[in-house]
Amino acid sequence: LTWRSSVKVYTDIANRAYPVDPVETSYEPYNGIAFNVQSLDQDSSRRTWDYLTAITRYRPWDNTGICAGLDYLRFGPSYRNPLAFRGDQSNYRPWLDTAHSTMRISQTAPMLFVGFDMELNWVRYEQYTGKLAHSKDLDKYFHTHRLEFNLPMHSQVAVQETEIYGSTVEAAGSNPNLDADSSGRSLEWLYVMPFLPYYFASHYNGDRDNGVISIDGSFGGIPHWTFYGELLLDDSKSPLSLFDDSWWGNKWAFSGGWSWVAQHGPWHWEWRAEYTRIEPWVYTHDQGAAYSYTHYGQCLGSDLGPNSQELYTHAQIARGQASLRLSLSSVAKDTSRSGNINSIHDYDLDGTTRDYLNPETTIRYKEIGLEISYAPWNFLWFRLVGYRYSGDYDGWRGESAIGVTW
Repeated sequence: LTWRSSVKVYTDIANRAYPVDPVETSYEPYNGIAFNVQSLDQDSSRRTWDYLTAITRYRPWDNTGICAGLDYLRFGPSYRNPLAFRGDQSNYRPWLDTAHSTMRISQTAPMLFVGFDMELNWVRYEQYTGKLAHSKDLDKYFHTHRLEFNLPMHSQVAVQETEIYGSTVEAAGSNPNLDADSSGRSLEWLYVMPFLPYYFASHYNGDRDNGVISIDGSFGGIPHWTFYGELLLDDSKSPLSLFDDSWWGNKWAFSGGWSWVAQHGPWHWEWRAEYTRIEPWVYTHDQGAAYSYTHYGQCLGSDLGPNSQELYTHAQIARGQASLRLSLSSVAKDTSRSGNINSIHDYDLDGTTRDYLNPETTIRYKEIGLEISYAPWNFLWFRLVGYRYSGDYDGWRGESAIGVTW
């Protein structure tokens, strides 16, 4: 029996005023993690915010465990852009510094869930049921299960399904799609049953939920090298037309790459490279925000969101508790409706075809980063980061931190 909990409390001091408008600072999850302005003055530049995690795990046998808590879930081998669940990973993106986004807490929020896992020789199965949040007075749920096979030569292959649904949050009549208005949803117990294929169970429930299937694998049979890939299928109706751009619903995403790791005496060397491509409308749903792949206003999968791509690489050298990392990244992000995870597809407005990275609406930039970290003791650590951006976003970003853990 294990139990772990943490509470993080922050105070932000900025060179600009935080809003005292109740709409901006409300505890509505779609605004992100909530914060409190320390003063009611219009020019207050301080705010406080916090969040907690707590999880209990019990393993009655070595091959079986159950858990419950408020925590993070992360799956798949991808390093920079996990496609299904990215846990607490928060990559900085320049569009976070737009006028409205600056006011939101960019970190991901933990999720409330229960789950279990079982292992039998080289097969592992795990399943989780939990609650997501978009509006604090309306329910939103997720279910996910994963079947993983441990293969020879340090290799793995896994299949994962996820279903998301909730009570309608849009005003009646505002959604142009049928069967989208005034829908109140409670927990669907059918998805709680173990070993039940969600794809077919969703048809039993009326084919209205947001279903995602992901397939991932890794191969580590060559010394020092690991190759991996993830393919996420979002509501694709036919495998034969998956890559056909003539239908907007053929939504998929791919992330894959490699890592090279070596140890020479006290020196640790690492090189990674990863490519991610996310098609238009991935993670969205035509029934609205209660069915979108989001929690507290952020995507559960890659923070790139739909209609985007990224090529990322980094090289790192470490000795003891000190490390130096150099990273390079090239990002393209379509800013049209098909690139916004909160968009609701409208057949009259958006048509029926996919338009990947339209040159007229796509922003492109490159990022060069240098990171130095050092932990002289277990309870004390330092971090210094610098980034240079060029392209449609141009400028510098610096970050420094000192931390004490107890």
